Order: sequence, then structure tokens, then C-alpha cells
Amino acid sequence: MLYGATAMGCSGQKAFLPLLVLAGTGAAAIGVAIMSSSGMLEKTIAFLKNHHQQEVLKVAYGDAQEDRISQLSDDLLSEILSRLDLIEAIRTRILARRWNNICQVRSRLLLDCRKICGESQRIHTGSRRHKYRFLKAVDQTLQLYSGQKIVHIHLICCLGNEVAPSYDRWMQTIATLGVQSLLLKFCTPICHDENGPYSSVDLYPLPLQLLFEATSLKILNLLNCVLQPSFKGKFNSLQYLNMISVPLDNGELPHILASCVNLLQLSLCNCKLPPKLRISGQCLQLQRLHVELCIGVKEIDIHAVNLSFFYLYSDKMVELSLHYVPKLKDLLVSGNGIGVVPYLFGQVVKDCPALELFMLQTKANELGHMPATINMFRNLRMLYLLMIFECKADLQSVATILDACPLLEKLYLLARWPGFSEHLGGAWPARHYGHLKELEYKGFHGTGCEIEFVVYLLQSAPALDRVFIGSAYSTYSAEYKWTRYIDYVMDDAERQLIYKQLVEHALSSKVQVIFRN
Repeated sequence: MLYGATAMGCSGQKAFLPLLVLAGTGAAAIGVAIMSSSGMLEKTIAFLKNHHQQEVLKVAYGDAQEDRISQLSDDLLSEILSRLDLIEAIRTRILARRWNNICQVRSRLLLDCRKICGESQRIHTGSRRHKYRFLKAVDQTLQLYSGQKIVHIHLICCLGNEVAPSYDRWMQTIATLGVQSLLLKFCTPICHDENGPYSSVDLYPLPLQLLFEATSLKILNLLNCVLQPSFKGKFNSLQYLNMISVPLDNGELPHILASCVNLLQLSLCNCKLPPKLRISGQCLQLQRLHVELCIGVKEIDIHAVNLSFFYLYSDKMVELSLHYVPKLKDLLVSGNGIGVVPYLFGQVVKDCPALELFMLQTKANELGHMPATINMFRNLRMLYLLMIFECKADLQSVATILDACPLLEKLYLLARWPGFSEHLGGAWPARHYGHLKELEYKGFHGTGCEIEFVVYLLQSAPALDRVFIGSAYSTYSAEYKWTRYIDYVMDDAERQLIYKQLVEHALSSKVQVIFRN
């Protein structure tokens, strides 16, 4: 029997939480749920401190007519229950009269076959008993919450297409629960056969139209499923759509864009796409587009007048047509292949006159093959260049890029290649970068070429007041993450020597040179 829990109040003294009259594992779980949130803990303590200590003890030993924990507000109880596993939440029904129906007050619902059937169970290859247990649990849970409003629902199932009728029935029920954020993950392993790694064999064919009745749905995440090729209807409320490992090479995407008339963000990750991906629509409101590690695509043509952010992460060369995205302000591209650098600094820049932030990450050995003239970045404020090369290159090529950025305020530079010590060109050109205020140089080894480049900027940018230098460096990886590397560490004596060389050449006496690991 659990008699209570203690926590430190604002004054540092212990406050007694009467969690008694809560029996078994359900009670223990509630105590953990309350303790896991400082905000919830403070609210609970504030509620209980209004009662006399004797009354608290009565509740603790079950002498009172009704326990105080059951008198908490529905909102607070709902928050507590949202932190419990599904099974634990249902167990609370036996704890007291107040809790008979309170398990229905829930803002989040997680239906995960791995949780319900046990972490160690491989349900997609498991026994009929485990599969039946999960199907029955989901059916009963959705029936229990029928007529309620569940804001967040996660459904994770590994049974594949063999239980498609159950999936369809769940979709219809979920659409009636007032859900605002929905994640559907059908984690049957993707087959690798003659159809390629994105074979649709065994994947659940989601009839998207079943969710059209979810009139409050704003966020939809789809993982490891296939979409039925054609559907009619509108997702009037949907604003954010994220698809991972969903084949989209049979014309599904145009139907999606036509249905989601108020879509603001579209993310495609590890999806199979057609060779030419066209993002367009008569009433398209799209503002953000993410395309990451998708196979099959060779060209992306975008017609979206409201698009302001575009992120492309690919290990191959992908041509971009951005002529019809006049409001594009942030462009982040990570790609490799012959012609990447000249192409991006040529046609792509020409198509994006409103660009304010540009990030390019590439392993292509093309820094020395910049076009003779670069189209002007007339509005660019921040430039991120992350370039790792297998052969020697010349940092004077970066100066050519800076010439095309008259309003540039921040430069983030990572330029790594083996065995260089001096620049390969002639004298550094005389330039004036009047708006450049900040330089961050990563992967810095203190070579002659690197020092010359920083000195060049200190002498060419009178407004430059902060220079950050670090030997460690980070590259942008998939899923919007930075991966950090450390392959060289400067000692204090080397830092002092480099600092002196840089400061004595700076135009401004107020410049700060800061070394970071």
C-alpha cells in the first residue's frame, strides 16, 4: 500500500502528498506522473496545503469520506493521466469513485504495440495471442474514449497489411475524437527486393479520405505506409504534413496538395519520389518545404508564391527550379555531385532575389571552379559555407562569393581539405565589405592560408567586430542535426600567437577574436 509521497516545497521543507487510497500499480504510476512535472507538483501541493494536517492524515489512512486527490480539477487530473501508459491510466478506474470515469479525461493517447505487448515482443512475427491482444486493446481503448476530445494521438503498429480492416475502422474512429495532432507509424520492415528498397509489399494502403472527417486535425505524421492512389475530399484544417518512408512516385503528391488547401509545411524524408517532383497547386499556401534523402528525384520544380523556407538534403545532384518562389528567404542545400557549386551560384541564385539566408554543404571538389561571374545576392544577410574537399583548394574563391553579397552580415565558414599551408592564387584582392559584422570559422588549424583569409576579412570589413575561431567543426546531417568532429586541438601558445597576428591587422580596435573548441 502506498501511503504518500514527499517533495521539497519552495521553502525547502517537505510537503506531504496524500496519494493514499490509491491502490496497486496505478497509484505508484500516478505518484511518478506528478513527481515528473515540477509545474504539476506545485499545483498539487498548493491544492493540498489548504487543508489541515489532520484531514490529510485521515485521507492517508482512508478514514475520510472522500480522498482529496480526487477533488483536483479535471484539467490537472487529465495532465497527470496524460503522463501514464495506457494500461496504467485504465487501472486508475478502480482507485476511487472520483476515478471511475476520469481516465476518459485525457489529452494524449499513445497506442503502441511495443508498449501494450511488451518491448521484447516482435509483434509482426509474434504469436496470434499477441496480435489479438493488441487489436483488442486498441478497439476497447477507442471505444472507451468515444465522444471524448483527444488532442494528440500516436498509433504505432507493426502488423502490416494483414489487419487492414482494423486499421480502417480505427481511422474512422480517430477522425471523430477532435484530434489536432496525429502520428501513424506502421513499422513493418520495408522489403528489399527487385522493386527496390521502397517496395510497397506488406505496407498498409492508407485511405486518406477516412481522415477527412477530422475537422480539427492540424498536424499529420505518416510513417511506413502507402497511400491509395486517388481520393477526393479536403483537409481544410491540416497545416503540417510530415511523411517518412512513404512511396510517392505514382502521382499521390498532386492529390495531397490539392486536398490540403491550407497546408503550411510539407516534409518528405526517405520517400520514393518521381524523377521530376513538382510542388504546385491552384490554392497552395505552402510556406516551408523539407526534402531529405529521398530517392529517385533528379529535379524539383516549385510553384509556391508563399514559400519562404526550403531545405534539401541529398547525397546526389538535384536540379532546382525556383523561379516561381518570389518570397523565398531561407535556402538550405546539402548535396554532392558534378556541377553543384556552379549551378547553385548561377541559376538558382538568379531565381531567388529575396534570399536572406543561404546554406551550402557539399563534398564536391569544385570550389576552384566557380563561374567567372556570380549572380548577385542582393538581399543576403547570412551565408553558411560547409565544404569538405579531397584535394587542395584556394580560399580566394570564397572572396569571389563574398563579392556577390553586398549586404552580408554573417559568414559561417567550414573549409577542410588535406595538406595545405599556403593559398594557391596570387595577391588577395582589395575589397570593401561594409556590412559584415561576424565571422565564424570552424575546422581552423592555424595554417598560413587560413590566417591570411581571416586577416583579409579584418582588413576589408570595417564593421567586423566578432571573429569566432574553432578547431572543432560540425557538419549538417539528416534530421536537422549537427554532427560535431574534433581532429585537432590548438594549445594556448598557438592561440596567443594567432590572436596577436589577427588583432594587429584589424581595421577596428574594438574587434573581438574569440577561440572556441
